[in-house]
Amino acid sequence: MKYDIEAERLPKQGQGTEKAHSQTRELDSQALLEQMPALQQLLYRLIGCQPEGAANTNYLVQYALALVRFIV
Repeated sequence: MKYDIEAERLPKQGQGTEKAHSQTRELDSQALLEQMPALQQLLYRLIGCQPEGAANTNYLVQYALALVRFIV
């Protein structure tokens, strides 16, 4: 998908302080269905994450992973 999460966080030139939307918002139904396997793979990789070290006891990390697992 050539998706850059950091680029999505930055406002696009000429938009001032408005937030840029994810590139998936601009896709039509057919294009979105074509990207679905890649999006699902990313989600499955996120769900499979096992935090290590300090992240293992970090409340925010544990909460975020719990939310992702709850949504799926």
